[in-house]
Amino acid sequence: MTATTELELTEIFEQNLPFKPYCSNTKGALQIRPRATAKSKNYIQYNEPNTIRWLTYDCDYAGALDHIGQNQLPAPNIAAVNKKNGKSHLFYGLESPVCITENGREKPKRFLQAVNYCLNEALLADQGFSQFISKNPLTNDLWDVYEIKPTLYDLNEFLEYFTLPAKTPHKAKIIGVGRNVTLFENARRWAYRQVLSYRITGNRQSFYEAVLQHCEDFNTENFPTPLNFAEVKATAKSISKWTWEKYTARWTDEQFSQVQSKRGKSSGKARIDKSFENRVMANLYSMVGMSQKDIANIFRTTQKTISLWCSD
Repeated sequence: MTATTELELTEIFEQNLPFKPYCSNTKGALQIRPRATAKSKNYIQYNEPNTIRWLTYDCDYAGALDHIGQNQLPAPNIAAVNKKNGKSHLFYGLESPVCITENGREKPKRFLQAVNYCLNEALLADQGFSQFISKNPLTNDLWDVYEIKPTLYDLNEFLEYFTLPAKTPHKAKIIGVGRNVTLFENARRWAYRQVLSYRITGNRQSFYEAVLQHCEDFNTENFPTPLNFAEVKATAKSISKWTWEKYTARWTDEQFSQVQSKRGKSSGKARIDKSFENRVMANLYSMVGMSQKDIANIFRTTQKTISLWCSD
């Protein structure tokens, strides 16, 4: 990408839009449209599903830019201000976007989460803002658009303004981009524990559907303002694809055959019945580090039974 000093900020914004973003001329009735069409709409999806380039804040009060100046807060790169009431969306662009998938490093994710929390608090921004669809700074029918800080931020620059919390507060995990990171971390660990059972049957689609269901449940049960379904779906798709293709904590054919043989001899059976299936799965879960208590809950049996299954 061309250096930020050589492009208008709105040009950078446009160049980094998703290929087919969600968009709308009203706050509802979102549609997926090609970038060329979406960029003329009043509201637009501004980040790729699994990457954060723009930290955006909904200041539901007039005079947000005055508030920033009076309190010596970091200046936004772009501000889109409602012409009628002065309410605004403030955009802080990152020179290096943060990937929140398996390919992203943990430290930048946590850093991003903490910075987002500090900015949200300092700007008095709406904690229920979806961080998904914003006022579109490429249009000016409804907004006054200002380009303020000409260069994008390095995450470390925010340390000049904030002392980040030593431990990420719970609140940081359930608002803004913190929700994306929290959902991803929870769901990927859940997927690691479940993928082996789906690999045995080779049912990849069922695994994706199970991950999606887990993500939906976690999203609605843990966040005061849940993520948009499109974000949840993208997260589930990313996790299920990576886990199915690359997660290495799985049994080899030889290991599975050995267990199959051992169970067959001890029971005198040549086939795997339901009871044997449960024992095999208990061993699988144990091998990837699940506690016997958690395994017992899955099979609705006692921890003592699981201990016997995993030891004989």
